[in-house]
Amino acid sequence: MNTEKNVNYHLYIDECGDQNLETFSPTFPIFTLCGILVRDDLVPKLEEQVRILKKEFWGDRQIILHSRDIRKCQNGFEVLFDLDVKRRFYNAINQLLGQRVACMSLSVVLP
Repeated sequence: MNTEKNVNYHLYIDECGDQNLETFSPTFPIFTLCGILVRDDLVPKLEEQVRILKKEFWGDRQIILHSRDIRKCQNGFEVLFDLDVKRRFYNAINQLLGQRVACMSLSVVLP
């Protein structure tokens, strides 16, 4: 008797860099795709932890965690110019993604 049950997952995908594989921008000559696979029953826990993180650093759950803005400390991420805040933020993100709620996959294309 098979007792396995079907498990559903959420796949969150984002890209970063230049998707034009023929002519890369010399200022940022990479293209990455990253996916995070989260088991359906763990999505609420992960979403709550992201809300807490956003509230801790921005007091606002509406900010979008956009890698370019984080990297350049712009569009709401100016607080990351403070190196202590930046260190705490990256530690919090690493801790959040280091839990056993998600499986990550990353692909990088270099010219």
